[in-house]
This record gives sequence, C-alpha cells and structure tokens, in this order.
Amino acid sequence: MIFTLRQTDPLLLAVLYAFVIAFLITPLALWAAKRTGLIDIPNAEPHKKHTRPVPIAGGIALFATVLLTFGMLNDQFSDETRKLLIPASIVFAFGLFDDYRPIRPKHKAVAQACATIVLILLGTQVHVFESFFPLSGTLSWLPKTLDILVTVFWMVFIINAVNLIDSADSLAIGISNVTMIFCILLTMDTGQWEIVYLCGILLGGGIVISFFNASPAKLFLGDSGAQLIGFFLGVIAILYNPPVKTQASTWFVPILMLGIPIFDTVLVTYSRWRRKLMFYSSGTDHTYHRLVALRFSPAQAVALIQLAATGLQVFALFLTSKDPLFANILFFLIAAAGVALILLLTEGKGILEPIFKRPGQPPNNE
Repeated sequence: MIFTLRQTDPLLLAVLYAFVIAFLITPLALWAAKRTGLIDIPNAEPHKKHTRPVPIAGGIALFATVLLTFGMLNDQFSDETRKLLIPASIVFAFGLFDDYRPIRPKHKAVAQACATIVLILLGTQVHVFESFFPLSGTLSWLPKTLDILVTVFWMVFIINAVNLIDSADSLAIGISNVTMIFCILLTMDTGQWEIVYLCGILLGGGIVISFFNASPAKLFLGDSGAQLIGFFLGVIAILYNPPVKTQASTWFVPILMLGIPIFDTVLVTYSRWRRKLMFYSSGTDHTYHRLVALRFSPAQAVALIQLAATGLQVFALFLTSKDPLFANILFFLIAAAGVALILLLTEGKGILEPIFKRPGQPPNNE
C-alpha cells in the first residue's frame, strides 16, 4: 500500500476545506433554522428527551459544506462523481421538507426510491447479478432488473437505517465519522481516490457538526442531515470496488461497515412487527434506548454503540486480507451472532423484552 503526496494532498485539503467551511457555515445554518422556524420542539413523545427547542440545522450545514468543498476541489472529481450531487440534492430537499412539515413514511420512501432511480440513470448501481449470474437470450433482462431492484432496496434501506439510528445526541454523526475514516482506508487501498476525497469532505464537515450535535445538542441533524449521510454511505458501499481476486473475501465489507445501523433497523423492525406495530412509528425500542433501560447513562450508551461500530469496521479491514473461506465463515458467524442478539432482545423476558408496547407509552422501566 504505497501512496504519493500527489494523491494524499487532496485528501488533506478535502478534510481541511470541509472542516473550515463547516465551521463557518454551521453558525449561519443555526441562524437560518431559527429564523425560519426549523426547530424541534420538546413534546410528550417518549423518544424526545431534550427539554428546550433545538434548531434542525445539521443537514443544511452538511449539504452546504459538501457543495462548497466540491467546488473548491472541482479538478479532483470526474463528471461521474460530480453527478452524485444530483440525487444527493433530491434526498436532502425531501429531507428538509420533512423537517419543516413531516411527510408520510410511504411518500418518504417513494422520494428516496426516485432519488435512487436518478442515481441509477446516472450510472451508479449494484452489479451483483450481471457479474455473477449472467443470462443470455430471452432472459438477459433478468439480471439487470434484479440489480436495479437490489440497488433501490439497498439505498432506501441504508438511508432509513442511518435516519433511524439518529436517536441520541452525536450518535449518527459519530458513527458516520468513524465509518468515513475506515472508508478512506478501504478506498485508498483500492486506488479509488475520488471516493477517498468524497469521504474526506464528509469527515471534515462531520467533525465540526459532531461538536454542535454533542450532548446537550445545539443542533439536530434532522431528516435532511441523517438521510444525506445515509445516501452517501449507501453510494460509497456500492462504489467500493476491490480487485477481482479479493472479492470473495470482501463482498460483505459494506455490510460490516454499516453493521450497527443495519442491526438497529432490523431489531426495531422485527420488534415492532412482533407487537403488531407499524415499523416506522417513533418509540424507545432502539439499541440506544435499550442500553439506557439497562441503566447505562446516555453518554455510555452512545459510546458503547460507537465502539461496536468501530469494532465491526476494524474486523472488516482485518478480513479483507484473509483467505476467502476463513473470511466468509467469520462473517457468517458475526451475522449469526447479530441475529441471535436480536432474538434475545425481542424474545427475552424482563428487562430484555420490548421496551414499549405502543407508540406514545413510556418505557416499561419508567
């Protein structure tokens, strides 16, 4: 793994420019959010623990940082990478509208799917079935169609997974920052320098926003911020392209890198399905809330989740250099452990049982 200063200098500039721009932009975003009424007001909903109004300015600050830093590093990006900003803008715009005036979940999913269709039309999608299960003749359309469906499912799932895990101060942005560091290492190794610089931009902006989002939060990411982060994480996972000879031991790396948001979403969805609740209803049954119910402090719960995310990403990096059989066995063992933990948390008794029964009810331990 040998890198030249010519390659790494733009990465340092990406992080530095994004950091400085976010530092200057975030106070302006806070001011704009307050002036336009883009504020989260405390109410009786059990998942809202803040006691004072908090501006929903994180998405505005991050989106502006990405656009401005892209402009400053324009020569480092190809048209293909610049085009990612088009569907990203769609995701941000609908998220921002949702922050002002909540959108029904099915309409939100349609908007995310539409943004993904734009992404596909611009040339970015999964190529699993076309690569490994090609068909010819009258069925040649099937692998392409399945790849499109997988891409839409993946993007909508990850966008919402990151949005769902944004359930505590600094949790989602902290996981994003750690993930960006490991994505930089992965894509440096594969020589995908434009993705490296994109991750650097998101990391530099994310570091600043994480300070404002730290407890007690001075701003929230909102749907616009969390969904924008989810969009970029989903896209980076699709674009990650290791050498063919290592793909047998790296195909699952994006799943491990995003393991905590995936775990939390599956946990919440399955838990609510068992209790005949709508999976998109708000509540206190996320991983964070369950840790708090186990008497961890909010700060400890956030730290434990971020530590788990970091551990999975270190593990993913470790497996990229291992024998494919060994790597796949370990991956499936980790996945099986995750499934077992979900079943334990949802099927168990006492403090491990679902934390609430219906949206709006307080947790069982309160």
